[in-house]
Amino acid sequence: MSIYFQNRGECYVFAKVKYFLFIKVIRFLRSFYKRIHLNNIQNIKNKTYSFLSLIKNKD
Repeated sequence: MSIYFQNRGECYVFAKVKYFLFIKVIRFLRSFYKRIHLNNIQNIKNKTYSFLSLIKNKD
C-alpha cells in the first residue's frame, strides 16, 4: 500500500499512530485522575472521621 500510495500510506500510518498515542494519553490521564480522585475521597473520609471522633471525644 505504501508503495502505490506513498503519501496516503504515510498519512494513514501517521494518523493511526497519532490516534493510538491520543488514546494512550487519555487513558493514562483518566486513570491518573481516578487515582487522585479516589485518594481525595479517602482523605476527606479520614478527615471527617477524625473530626467526628474528636467531637465525640470532647463530649
